[in-house]
This record gives sequence, structure tokens and C-alpha cells, in this order.
Amino acid sequence: MINDKEDKFLVAAKNGQIEVVRECLLKEFCNVDYQDTNGQTALMLTILEGHTDIVDTLISHNCNLDMQDNENRTALMWATYKGHKDAVDTLLTHKCQIDLQDIYGLTVLMCAAGFNYKEIVDVLLAHNCNLDVQSNEGMTALIYAAANGHTNVVDALLAHNCKLDLQNNEGWTALMLAANNGHKDIVDVLLAHNCKLDLQNKGGMTALMEAVYKGHKDMVDTLLAHNCNLDLQNNEGYTALMFADNKDHTDIIDALLAHNCNLDVQSKGGETALMFAAANGHKDVVEALISHGCNCDLRDD
Repeated sequence: MINDKEDKFLVAAKNGQIEVVRECLLKEFCNVDYQDTNGQTALMLTILEGHTDIVDTLISHNCNLDMQDNENRTALMWATYKGHKDAVDTLLTHKCQIDLQDIYGLTVLMCAAGFNYKEIVDVLLAHNCNLDVQSNEGMTALIYAAANGHTNVVDALLAHNCKLDLQNNEGWTALMLAANNGHKDIVDVLLAHNCKLDLQNKGGMTALMEAVYKGHKDMVDTLLAHNCNLDLQNNEGYTALMFADNKDHTDIIDALLAHNCNLDVQSKGGETALMFAAANGHKDVVEALISHGCNCDLRDD
């Protein structure tokens, strides 16, 4: 059948049968860059299975390092996804392209950052990869690392001067996601590098609002200590104080009051923090707001 020898070649590469691979190349003159129905080459299949000795053989036969499969993934991408650092080293040494993107817009750096493959991240950075490429969803390597709590990767990216404040398609920054997911150490690192505290996502949420909503008191304290804006409102007009009230986070409410937040901001529906506290039956909060001088006579819509 047509392509029988190439199919045999791919199977041998996938199964680590180096002598069969050599025979196919030297005696049967197989196309070293032949692709299967998924668009994968012998190089990709070999890397997926971790057969590094065959990688060297294929490269010695001048295979195309930058072929892309049906999802636009390259051998370097597959090596990174699988955490095969040796294969990554080999491919980069032979000058494969480092910043190609798959159909989702993902790069090898994003993948390594998201999976916490710190050694691979270091290798990619040493080869001057583009730190700030954004995926189809607007994600960057830093945003992935921050969202997943990979502090060592965040440190490495910041040390190479990546952009701190890029926003994904929904307006989320690395700081917002770290605050939302409870990664206090990453919030500290980002703040130490002077990231912007008060950016808002498409819903109008800030890092402070996210930390308050999730009840991360230690992160709230840190953001307040760095003089974030307490009184910004999201798209519904809600403030951090209102979120704290709705979630009954009394310790966070005390912190916001201690930092002189505006007690009488009204949402788009005209509600105040006092109204929320009363409606939710939070007597202690009502008393705290009144003792701090909130306006008891405001009315909603």
C-alpha cells in the first residue's frame, strides 16, 4: 500500500526501534518529515515517547525541526509539554524556532510556566524567547505562572523583565489571578516589582475586590499596605466593602474601615454597605458601620 514504508517508519520511531528507523532512512529512503493523520512527524512521536537517542538520529538526517501538526504544535512544544528537558536542549541547540504558537496561541514558554517546569523555563529564557507573547485568550507566561502559584517561575520571568501588567481577554492581570487564587507569595513579589494595583478587568473587578471576595485577609492587608484604591466600583457599582459585607468577612471589613474606606458609596441599584449588612442580618457589621459614621438615611432606587 501507498506510504507503507513511511507508516512503518513512524511506528518504529514511536516505539523506540532505532535500528528500524535507521534502516527506513538509509535503505528505504523514507521521508524523514512524513506526517501521520494527526500531522505528527517521527520527531514529534519520538519526543512524545522520550526516545532521545532517536531524536539525534532524525536531526542528523536533517529533519525539519519546526514542522507543525494539526494543532500547530512543534517538536519543541511536545518536548515541553512532556517535560523532556534533554529534548528541549537538543532542539534549541539545533536552532529550532522558539516562539511559534499553536492553534490556541500557546508558546513553549507559556506551557513550561503553566506546568511549573522551572528548568525548561530557564533554558527558554537563556535562549531569549519572547516573554510577553499572548495566547488567543490573552494569557502570558507570567499570568499562567501567577494563576497557578508557581513562585519560582514568576521570579525567573520578572528577573528577565517581563511585562507585569498585561491583561488577558477578560481583563485579568497576573496580580488579580494571584489574589483570587490565594497565592500570597506571588502577590508580594508582583507588588515588590511595582505592578499596577488598581487595574480593573472587564467586570470592573480589581485585585483587592478579588481578594476580599475570596476572603484572603492576608492579601487584603498587603494590598491595603501598598495603598490600593479602596473605593473603586465594579460594573455593578459594588465596592470591596460591599463584597466583604455580602460574604460576612468581618475581619476584612474591620481592615477596610481602619483604612478609611468610603462607607456611603452606592451601587448602580443605589445600595450601600449598610443596606447590604441590614438585609443580610449582619448586626455586628451594621453597628460597626454606624459607629464609623455612615449615612443611615440614604435610599436605594
